[in-house]
This record gives sequence, C-alpha cells and structure tokens, in this order.
Amino acid sequence: MSVSAVARALDPFPPPRRGGGLLAAVIVLVLVGSCFLVLPFSAFEDPPPGGAGSEVVGVAVVSLPAVSVYVAAGVLVWLYVRRVRADRRQRRGVPAARQVWEQGWFCHRCGGVYFADAGRLLTPAHFRQLVARAGGYER
Repeated sequence: MSVSAVARALDPFPPPRRGGGLLAAVIVLVLVGSCFLVLPFSAFEDPPPGGAGSEVVGVAVVSLPAVSVYVAAGVLVWLYVRRVRADRRQRRGVPAARQVWEQGWFCHRCGGVYFADAGRLLTPAHFRQLVARAGGYER
C-alpha cells in the first residue's frame, strides 16, 4: 500500500514496531552460548598439568565466551521488555491522540493544518507533535 507524504506527515499514531528480531537474536545467542558452555565440561576427564588450581582457571577462561554471550542475551531481553512497555504506553495514549487529531483540518492549498485550539495554521510536523504529546508518546 502506498501512502502519500502528506498522509505520512499527519499520521496520528506511532508506527508499529516489531520485536521478532530481538527474540530471534536472543535464541541464537543462547544456542551459541550453550555450545561455548559445553567446551569446558567436555575437558573434565583430562586433568590439566598444573593441578586443580589450573583446572579452575582453565574452566573459567573457556567459560568466559559463554558468560559474555549470556550477558548479551540478557541485554537483548531487557531491550525487548522496554520495547513492549513503550508499545503498551503508546496504545494507551491512542484515544487521547485521536481526540486531538480529529480537531485538525489539513489544507492542501496552504500545506498546513488548521487546529481549533491553536486558532492558527500549524505545520504538519507541529500538529503531529501536538498529537503525540496528547497521546503521551512524544519523542
């Protein structure tokens, strides 16, 4: 579906955001981290030449990539949760944004928006900012 630049400039609602990429990245990172975590456990039968102390250090060094991958996965989960919360907050503000949006009239000749509360001609960007502020999803 094609949308004109005017329609895009006056769109009262935030564009939908998809979170599937973040979840897919988390799954891939967890799988990769699990593979890294298998490496130290596969070497437990062969004692290292330095004794028990060097075995602990060896396991820690070999486990370090897995831990860093799990931390990265945790950060991605945190980003996903933030995105879900922001989307919920935006959806709650849509009725208020629609109320403000319905009070504006776009003039094709002037290229501006007449807004009843402002009593003057607004640019589409300024009108959109007012709508976003009313909805609580202004950036």
